Amino acid sequence: MSYYLKNSAACIIFFFCAAFSALGGETGGIDINYDVIRSAGMGNTGAGFSLGAGSVFLNPGALPMQYKNQFAISATSNLSYTAYQNRTPSLYKTVSNPQWTTPFGVYGIFRLNKYSRWALGISVNSPFSIKTSWKNDWKGRAIVNNYVFNTIIIQPAVSYRISEKVGVGVGLMYCRAGLWTDRVIPDIIPSNGETNMRIYGNGQGWGLNTGVYVRWNERVSAGVNLRTPVMLHLKKGKVSVDALNDSKTTPFTTFSTELPLPYIATAGIGIRSLRQLLIAAEVSYAGWNLWDSTVIRYDSLAEQLPEYARHVNLRNTLSFKSGVEWNSNEHFTFRFGGYYILSPVRNGFVSPEYPDANRIGLTAGLGITPAENFHIEMSGKYEMTGERTFTFTQEGFSGIYKMNTYGAGISMAYDF
Repeated sequence: MSYYLKNSAACIIFFFCAAFSALGGETGGIDINYDVIRSAGMGNTGAGFSLGAGSVFLNPGALPMQYKNQFAISATSNLSYTAYQNRTPSLYKTVSNPQWTTPFGVYGIFRLNKYSRWALGISVNSPFSIKTSWKNDWKGRAIVNNYVFNTIIIQPAVSYRISEKVGVGVGLMYCRAGLWTDRVIPDIIPSNGETNMRIYGNGQGWGLNTGVYVRWNERVSAGVNLRTPVMLHLKKGKVSVDALNDSKTTPFTTFSTELPLPYIATAGIGIRSLRQLLIAAEVSYAGWNLWDSTVIRYDSLAEQLPEYARHVNLRNTLSFKSGVEWNSNEHFTFRFGGYYILSPVRNGFVSPEYPDANRIGLTAGLGITPAENFHIEMSGKYEMTGERTFTFTQEGFSGIYKMNTYGAGISMAYDF
């Protein structure tokens, strides 16, 4: 046992040194985080094969096909930058501040006994985020300096095995979200010059997560997952303007708004071509077109504040993912994968709040079982975009963006 524990520790140290040695790059934009670490190492696949406790979120229909209870926790760290350049002939260039995100996940599967057709699950995770942070003196500061949107979803689930080959499941998603953004606004007070305006608040919404899982035989499985849209209602958020407040923390007024999360439909397949080799592939369709605009409605003093109405006009998009998993032996598993995500942001609507572009990602992962029923999973990723020449018509702002990101994650799971 001590031999495998020592080698496990060495693998963990090597993996994270390799993952974090690359930190430094150029992403912002709209992210759907995958903090199920085994999935993250395989190109973010997971609907078409059994993932353990992570299936509670990625496909609850797979839960009754797993014959052990499991509890898992995970944490991920992503670092990204966005590079901006004026169109020719201007020489103006800038790079955003470091943009850290730290998705997390807690997952559990519970069955009364191994013969039961029913399974219960719970997940708590943070799958949706937008984070952009520009330097205080950058050219677009009148549009945005910082924009942060985070979510936490709490989802209990119940699943039923219809037959030895088919399982179905449904989860109720309760979502909490936070929005925080600031920008420079001019001349609210004559001769005062620029002043900073902050908007921040929290909201909530509900949705469903449904899944069907089919295990054709010991080698082939498939699954379909549908997560419904969630409309987040933010009420009594705070608006703070430095020039009009006695202190930077005193609210000037309050606001309300709505922010939708997209529906996501995924179909996936898993093929165990060899006893040690699993190949997975899937395609997802994200319904971002529900996010047409963001309008901040001030509860009072609207005549003293600049209008905040962003025409977002997102479009529905596809993403394609694939991955492989190789069980080297009973203690070590290696994973690789990749994905391609089409941007939902149309030309003419590319705001510096979420400067998105089509993305290509490469992933790797390592699984270690140092003791019976105890699993350690690790993942790393590199994600990049090409240069995107854009126009944000509403504000008359244009230029070129380029984005890259690096990330690493770890999880621990216990079977019982």
